[in-house]
Amino acid sequence: MGTCHPYDCVPGTTKRPGTSALTNDTGMTFEDPITAEHEVVLEELVGSRAHGNQTKSEASLQKRLEDSMAMHGPTHPDTILAVNSLAVLLQSLGKHQHAEPLFQRALKSNEETKGSQHPDTLVSLSNLAMLLQAMGKHREAEPLCCRALANKEKLLGPHHPDVLTSLNNLAAVLKAMGKHQEAELLYRRALDGKEVTLGATHQSTLTSVNNLAVLLQAMGNHREAEPLFRRALEGKEATLGPSHASTLISMDNLAMLLKAMGKHQEAEPLLRRVLKHRETALGQTHPNTLSTLKNLGGLLQAVGKHREAEPLLQKALNIGKVLWVQRILTH
Repeated sequence: MGTCHPYDCVPGTTKRPGTSALTNDTGMTFEDPITAEHEVVLEELVGSRAHGNQTKSEASLQKRLEDSMAMHGPTHPDTILAVNSLAVLLQSLGKHQHAEPLFQRALKSNEETKGSQHPDTLVSLSNLAMLLQAMGKHREAEPLCCRALANKEKLLGPHHPDVLTSLNNLAAVLKAMGKHQEAELLYRRALDGKEVTLGATHQSTLTSVNNLAVLLQAMGNHREAEPLFRRALEGKEATLGPSHASTLISMDNLAMLLKAMGKHQEAEPLLRRVLKHRETALGQTHPNTLSTLKNLGGLLQAVGKHREAEPLLQKALNIGKVLWVQRILTH
């Protein structure tokens, strides 16, 4: 199955100005408005990761929250901002269990102080929904996504980019729950709206093209999915370049669809390109590189190129063993 681009698949975040994109384990991409505090936190996170200081960054935000609580109280805007900032950082670090109560706290405070339809409340609503989706709590995420969509439509109108983003998010949750027909309607509505308001080659539009293609593939509709995957790939190559992480996700998606359709000769060169770029950019032990290595080895084996397939599959097996040992030692 292909990789969907809201939280483009990691790696490969698709981002439009004013939005963040996050990808869950199934590859579905969520998008949502990024607030000023998100920008600050993300800058801090990038810097801390570059210097190996994630713990220091987390401690700094925790101290900021404690100071604001002591000085202003729990419902002051600065405190809510600090709560949300820490939650965003914890989520980015994969500490979902710790981020969840903070996102819930930010949502409750915004609802109490600003009302249910205030933009800050809607962002908090979407933040919590995206986190729950990433944690596999789809049933809890669905009503939050529905609320966010309904309130944004009232506030902004049906064609606003943030409304179209919320359509994408709800569709991703519905897909994860197996509600494919409902999700398809929403993905098509989001795509139609983005083509009109943002243009056919906008990154957010291409995200919707990809998401619809992944859903159609999951539904067994390969013939309709193929031109959409090709469109997403061509658009990303033109706007982001051939080696961008998001472009490689689309290339990998198309290759795996072609493989499923029995078009092995078309799929093979695509997978080779993806593997080459990922080994260079991510390293040989990155999970995405390892996945591509397995996919290419499996394809070569399927077409009878056993001598080429064997070293790739053995290499993937050896890397997998090393990663497994590392996980055991670090936990």
